Amino acid sequence: MGISAIFSFIIGIFFIILGILVINHYRLHPEKEGALISILFPFLLGIPLIISAITGYIGIIIFLYFIISIITSIALRIYFKYISNKNPEIKKQQDESREKALEIYKKHPLLHKLLRISRYLMYIMLACAIFLTAFIIIVVLFNITF
Repeated sequence: MGISAIFSFIIGIFFIILGILVINHYRLHPEKEGALISILFPFLLGIPLIISAITGYIGIIIFLYFIISIITSIALRIYFKYISNKNPEIKKQQDESREKALEIYKKHPLLHKLLRISRYLMYIMLACAIFLTAFIIIVVLFNITF
């Protein structure tokens, strides 16, 4: 086991412990169901980190996990948008929360700008990671030397 494998194994264990604490908090406060999906991400990240430390394919497993989690989050957004259109009560709650968010953004315009910049930087980093991984896979598969 290398240093990176030990590091990812320890981080995976910490993520699983954090996920267990989140599940326990959810049992005490079940009304926060929407937050449970986004907060369980560390718990679900801990499992591939431990598996990647055991198998030795750290980079590939983590990269595939991030791609799958992005696709899943997009699918969940589409599903929740479909559900909110069918149920007017949920639509009303979303409108109220959107109005509260706009009030916060009006009070703190710098926060809104920073959040938008960080969102765009996240998309740029994701695109760079995809292209870099595709480049590395092509170099490794076709044994190209420079």
